[in-house]
Amino acid sequence: MFFNAHTYHSVKRNGGVAEPMRIVGALLADSAITGVISWMDLHDKAAIQAFTVQLGKDESLLGSGLMDHYELDLRSHDNYEGNEGYAFSHQTPQLRELVMRVCGFDSPDQARGIAHNFIESGVDINLLRNNSSVQKEMHKALGAVGVGSIAKHMAGFFESNSVETKNKLVAYSDLIMKCDLQELDGWTTLWANITSLLLEKEADKQATREALLLAIELTAKDYQKVIAT
Repeated sequence: MFFNAHTYHSVKRNGGVAEPMRIVGALLADSAITGVISWMDLHDKAAIQAFTVQLGKDESLLGSGLMDHYELDLRSHDNYEGNEGYAFSHQTPQLRELVMRVCGFDSPDQARGIAHNFIESGVDINLLRNNSSVQKEMHKALGAVGVGSIAKHMAGFFESNSVETKNKLVAYSDLIMKCDLQELDGWTTLWANITSLLLEKEADKQATREALLLAIELTAKDYQKVIAT
């Protein structure tokens, strides 16, 4: 799922309490967008548990947030109501064709992976349309939690350069903060950044907008169920 869905789910799992460190933990696994870590480094339960052991007392809630993220992504990627993950079961051929245009892919099969991210975008947009406070809580959490100590733990655990790790974490936080995801224009900007970072391509803006609008439609009826606790 995307940033706001992970924030919402984590807060709900914490009894409705918006704990900044736990929220940041729920966002941390996807820092792979800016290359802080690889995609599987903190999307693996055993790795999350091992990383949590290394955290200091002040950062211990990061581990809870990482598990919140992991649990929601299982629903999105692997199993939703006894079928394949929500973000795959809710795709349509039309969405995959639009994603082909967005990213310059050659086949629907190639577009399937990124199409799942568009479905997750649809969940986020529908969530914010009905609960605008989620983005505010997420921004508040990112503003309250310094990335310095987190970067130190990550660099030690993943044996990476601490300065580079911090810089990439800051870039990830900035990416989240600079886009108003309550607006469709904010999403097209975010997707322009994502395609540049992950695919080294320039996104087709019109196709991005059409894909987002379709994803909103495809998730409108049941997005609340997949992010529920």
